[in-house]
Amino acid sequence: MQRLLQAKWVRFNLIATIFGILSTILLSYLVWIREGCDPWLPFISDTDVNPQSGIPFTIGLSITGIMLTLAFLQIGWLRQNWLLKYDTESRLIFWNKISIIAGVSSGLATSWIAFTPWHEQTILHIFQASTIFTGAAIWVVIASFVSIKMSEIDESFSAILKNRIIVAIISVSSFFLMVIHFGLVVGGDGNLSGVESYLDSVVLCTELVSPILARAAFFEWLMVFGLGAVLASFIPEIDLLVDENQPN
Repeated sequence: MQRLLQAKWVRFNLIATIFGILSTILLSYLVWIREGCDPWLPFISDTDVNPQSGIPFTIGLSITGIMLTLAFLQIGWLRQNWLLKYDTESRLIFWNKISIIAGVSSGLATSWIAFTPWHEQTILHIFQASTIFTGAAIWVVIASFVSIKMSEIDESFSAILKNRIIVAIISVSSFFLMVIHFGLVVGGDGNLSGVESYLDSVVLCTELVSPILARAAFFEWLMVFGLGAVLASFIPEIDLLVDENQPN
């Protein structure tokens, strides 16, 4: 396990995870367009409905979901060690543990959703997507909060903090805007008839019928790119987290 916490392996997995997730969803989207589907704007999961774009979606997310889970664990464990080393207040250690749980839940659900096309298992897919995005949003918020507190202990973290807070705000705001727009279609009673009619258009894919859900999809994409930027902000932090005596 200590090998996985060496800086070079954490850095490698983090970079590979970011590249893997972004390349997976972009390749799925490009194949979606190549198949003559409506380019503006599918949910990321819509690309899994099409048989061709569903191939990179399933392969890519099933693998990168595991890598993402590992990345959340690596960041969380390194931070835990750092917090214990500096004998910080117990509530920071507690919140860091909560962030690990939220991140791992999001990562595992990412791999799981790769095998659950949402036109076939709509309720389960919505549950999985909710776990992914809610878990990721919780992780971003708590990780950013812990970052602020860590920068108060060691000013070396301050140089990283500004950019992380900016992209964290973009990602979390996008999450709430996505939920709001999706909620406008579902309604307070959880009526999925609007979603089911939308899914009929996704299966045909040549024209997506809901402008509201297109906006929700836009915020979904923006959240994922924002999450990628938040993860990228941890690359320079790795060297600050590892023990000075540990090989890089």
